Amino acid sequence: MKVMKWLVIIILVAGFFQWPLFPKISSRVQGKVIDKDTKQPIQGVKVQLIYLWAGSTKRIREPDQETLTDQKGKFKFDVKHLIGMADFYLQCEKKGYISLIPSYYEGYWKDEKFLEITKLFTLEEGQIKHFAIELEKGGGIKVTIYKKEASGISPYSYISGYLERITNPNSNLLRDDEYGYNIASINADKNGNFEITGVEPYHDYSIKFVLTEHPFEVIQHVKIGKNIIENIEYIIDLTDQTGIEGIIKIGQDIAEKGEVWIRNISKSSLDHTDICNSDI
Repeated sequence: MKVMKWLVIIILVAGFFQWPLFPKISSRVQGKVIDKDTKQPIQGVKVQLIYLWAGSTKRIREPDQETLTDQKGKFKFDVKHLIGMADFYLQCEKKGYISLIPSYYEGYWKDEKFLEITKLFTLEEGQIKHFAIELEKGGGIKVTIYKKEASGISPYSYISGYLERITNPNSNLLRDDEYGYNIASINADKNGNFEITGVEPYHDYSIKFVLTEHPFEVIQHVKIGKNIIENIEYIIDLTDQTGIEGIIKIGQDIAEKGEVWIRNISKSSLDHTDICNSDI
């Protein structure tokens, strides 16, 4: 019995010294997401807690935790292990609403602009951060794409492309020096249908389609209004496509594999623009 008693004491003492005298206290990030116009809570918003750490050439974004808002629009994250002096930010997404940080912002690496947009914050041990977040309803488009061929008109199935914003250089956007960049990817189904929602209202978007063995097709000046789904039908005419045919030889041998590019070369300089390419 004495041996057993001393054995229990030894185990308890050993466990005591292994247990940290000052355990780390969890930090917490919590908040509420509401509709910007109605001020009502939004349920089912996907909220991500994302941290940044310095890579060799750029700041790397890593999702830390993810949750959905409850009926009262509330969310919370308990952060048990802080990662040095890492910065955090929150991302919120809900169908029909403009994302808190649209995906095309994430390609922008200038720290001063990214800091302004994402509202980075740090966490100290045991600290609680509370956020009140407003999401705004966006607009959208519902599009059916047809192709016109010699055999007639049919849905253009599984076509892909991009929704692009035609940028006003005078506006305070992320890429002030560019006239367009991708807002969303387009992937039509077998019936040529696709839908994009939660897009920031703006009067001048374009839709660019990537066509197999044909130049890009572009719908210019698409207007997207707030909380409105625009219906568009568009026909791509493939009956009168111009092109160049030829044979590539290396000496007397016909090339079996490779790529041929068509380039538009300026008469006043050596600048050129690639128009399209084709596999051999």
